Amino acid sequence: MSSVLLFCTSSQVTPQLVHDLNEHCGKDEDDPTANFFTPARRDPKQVVGPRDTHPEYVVDPFEAQSESQLRQLFKERFLAAETGNVLEPYQFAVLDERSPDDKTIVLHYQHLDNVDDETSDRMSWRSWRIRFGEAWRMSVNLTTADIAYPVYLKHGDRFVDEDGILAVEEAWKNAP
Repeated sequence: MSSVLLFCTSSQVTPQLVHDLNEHCGKDEDDPTANFFTPARRDPKQVVGPRDTHPEYVVDPFEAQSESQLRQLFKERFLAAETGNVLEPYQFAVLDERSPDDKTIVLHYQHLDNVDDETSDRMSWRSWRIRFGEAWRMSVNLTTADIAYPVYLKHGDRFVDEDGILAVEEAWKNAP
């Protein structure tokens, strides 16, 4: 099991909020991961990998970072680091200024531009705001192309509410 790197981009994000997010993760017996969303640290070697119990969370703020800067940091600094920890290579999450109030994260996912073209190697990023209670399921679903492409990439926008939050379970059940 790998962890999803979690950037905290607001001073309002606390270790308790990270704990609350992780309380919704890995609740089945086959996957008891308590640290599924692991906070990014200024020093990538301090990133804590998957665990069976909650570590003491430390939140290093990555305030004033744009989406493109976070994506670049993710690829160049964290994935390239020899941390000994396993991070999901195609996704990361963000706790931002909205997160403490509406209990949502923004999940970023890198994917092939054209999944039907086996010769294509161009990658693009997508992101969705999702509720804490659905974040783990969404992240796990994105690791399976048979789910990610037809459900979230092709039809996910149909299941975004007026607050910009994707209804993960509804998309899963109702996407063609």
